[in-house]
Amino acid sequence: MRLSLMTPVVLLCGSVATSAIAQIATTQPASSRNPRVIYVVPEDQSFRQASPYMPPPPRVIAPDSIAQQYSVVIRLDSAADSTPTPANTPISNHDTQMAASLLTSTAIIDPAASRALGLSPQQRRDAVVVNMYLTGLRIARVEATLLKGHGDYAPDAARKLTSALLESLKKAFEQSAQAARKAAIARRGSVEKELKETKDQADALHAKIRELRNVNPNTMRGMDAQSALDTLKNQKRNNESEIARLKERLASIEPASAPLAKELAEVVKLREQQLEVVKKSQQAGTATPADVADAQAKLIESRAALAQATQSSSPSRFDRGGEVTSLRSSIADAEEHLKQTNEQIAKLEDPKLAAAFDQLPQMQSEEQRLRSRLFELNTRLEQISRASDVDAGVTITLLDGSQGTDEER
Repeated sequence: MRLSLMTPVVLLCGSVATSAIAQIATTQPASSRNPRVIYVVPEDQSFRQASPYMPPPPRVIAPDSIAQQYSVVIRLDSAADSTPTPANTPISNHDTQMAASLLTSTAIIDPAASRALGLSPQQRRDAVVVNMYLTGLRIARVEATLLKGHGDYAPDAARKLTSALLESLKKAFEQSAQAARKAAIARRGSVEKELKETKDQADALHAKIRELRNVNPNTMRGMDAQSALDTLKNQKRNNESEIARLKERLASIEPASAPLAKELAEVVKLREQQLEVVKKSQQAGTATPADVADAQAKLIESRAALAQATQSSSPSRFDRGGEVTSLRSSIADAEEHLKQTNEQIAKLEDPKLAAAFDQLPQMQSEEQRLRSRLFELNTRLEQISRASDVDAGVTITLLDGSQGTDEER
């Protein structure tokens, strides 16, 4: 028959078992042997090498004092068998150790003896001996002995006691697994909460650093606020000089872009407006035809002066290989760059923002610390998830040579 058990998370460990246990078992005085204790002995060298648990010796029972004896060999299998612990000790080893620990407790033995034999705890201590031998990483032998001189036993009393012990063991495993799952849920919740809080802090800090980078990329090259401000002012002077040079070149090859042509264009626009006003005044009877003629003459004169100033600005004559177009584009780009530089200078001259720039190295260091913490928390979360997968179940198989198996999930 096979019983599926939930894997406990708590692993019980002790010191390494040695071959001296056999000698202890033969030399210990009978008076010091406590019949209330389950004795656990590793009988396989490979188990002794892997096991960190030091069990006590078994109770030696005189054959003529045995009324009944029943033993079974069980195999403990777990989804965790292929998952080594940090000490490279198979987790299934801890399953057998936990089984030994549970079967050692009176909380398991007394109820089992009461159900199977109807014995009180006091009667059980005098009449029952339970030994457990760990014979491999997954194999153990459970032995229940009923002693003579304590009444008559049913023919299968020892077998019933063993079955009751294994049933209590199964329930104890399940109880432990439930507690482990509850603890895992709590750990996951705590880690997820800290993960969210840390991520929010890191994202907010990154956004603030990115905002400072957008204000002035020079601060990302290790400059403090004053050095960055001096650099920007120097860039501003260079931009202004470049814009003046480009405009001077444009004026030399395109007279229409010169200051005189621009002023004449404004004069023409003004004379056109004056002519319209005089015409309306004539219609209202407040101006004479001579006033209109005089305004028209001034407009014609202004247009002629503008035409003379701009007559040499034809692209066919002066725009050599698109130089005029290129100059205008360069001037527009330089003016836009100058505008951005002025905005950056204004921000850096803000005392609050300057203080934020001075704190930038600490902000970057803090962001790196938060990113490292995020990595640690994600790793812990993955470990909790893997541990939950490992706790898929433990199966106890009674190795009795029967053909079929009965699994209880």
